[in-house]
Amino acid sequence: MSLTIYESGSLVTTSAAFVNEAGAATDPSTIVLKYKKDAGATTVITAPSSPIVRDSEGNYHADLDTSGFTGPGLQQWFAEWDGTGAVQALAPDAWLVKPPLL
Repeated sequence: MSLTIYESGSLVTTSAAFVNEAGAATDPSTIVLKYKKDAGATTVITAPSSPIVRDSEGNYHADLDTSGFTGPGLQQWFAEWDGTGAVQALAPDAWLVKPPLL
């Protein structure tokens, strides 16, 4: 799997689409977004807290700020959306961040 590379300082959008057993978009009873940079601490956010945004039934996104990474190399980010209750599902995401050019 090839990961997308963003420049440090970019807002990176991570998203999740939750569906029930019949395949219809459905909101989980609880939605938790977990994310971390490399081997750092995990940040845990429960909806409806910012930066989680409900776009429509079952569809959510969050814009995460990648500012502050100066290198060297690439910084890997990991995100995981956890839905429980009405819909139980996991939606993983990952990307890389490179230092700014200037």
